Amino acid sequence: MIINKILKLYETLGRESFLPNHHKTIAYSDLNIKVSQNRHLPSPLNSAKIFQEGNFTGKEVVLLIGANYGYEAAILSSMVETVIAIEEDKKLFNLGE
Repeated sequence: MIINKILKLYETLGRESFLPNHHKTIAYSDLNIKVSQNRHLPSPLNSAKIFQEGNFTGKEVVLLIGANYGYEAAILSSMVETVIAIEEDKKLFNLGE
């Protein structure tokens, strides 16, 4: 079942390691974390729902627009063949490196 794979990836890849220090304490909360004036990092539950609905077979090429800190791209990289992540905000991009 795909949700089991997603949960295993969440256990393996710590979300808090992708967040700045001031957001680490809420890394696994049900909140969508505000990362800039008009941008939010989706909650783990919301991200998992999106990954589940993708119904990936492992052979896909995924374009992730608005990569934020890179956590979703890292999770997706274990689910699909190729991830192309784009982030327009230089501050978010640099934090995600």
